[in-house]
Amino acid sequence: MEQELFNGIANGHLPLLAITTLGGRHPADEATLEDAMSPLRDAGVDPLLAHAQWIALLAHLSQTAKRCAQPQLADQLKALGVRRGKTVVISLAREYVRAWDKATAIGFVLSSDDVLRMTQSMPLHDRLTEDFRALAETYRLLLWLMAPRDGGQLFRWLSERASVHAAQAQAIQ
Repeated sequence: MEQELFNGIANGHLPLLAITTLGGRHPADEATLEDAMSPLRDAGVDPLLAHAQWIALLAHLSQTAKRCAQPQLADQLKALGVRRGKTVVISLAREYVRAWDKATAIGFVLSSDDVLRMTQSMPLHDRLTEDFRALAETYRLLLWLMAPRDGGQLFRWLSERASVHAAQAQAIQ
């Protein structure tokens, strides 16, 4: 099973990663969701909009990893100095898990089915620059929605990831 999981990650199947390693967590009942969202509302966060943005982030991470796993994009990755494209895919898989964990740690109950649906609805193309730009923008929107400007851990992480992916898009261009 481990080799199968590794091959899936290397091929960019991150929604499958969520189902396998994260148990495909499904939304809880309404009372549990309401309890989890209460502190977010108190902090001025629109929980429905933020939840949708977390799903979008995971979908963008998944889609970018899937594209990076395509052999025809190897030249674009070599422009970044990456000899093995699977390294980028594995890095995105780790980022996917970290994003999932950060979302659940602050009270969001995510569903791998929602991520999979959104990933499948994304347009197909082979412009890796656009994938990394979209990923950076998704992080920026989430940062704007979620993170207090006090420089806390979530703010720093979202900010850092947005900068990294913007730089990757610039390097590929």
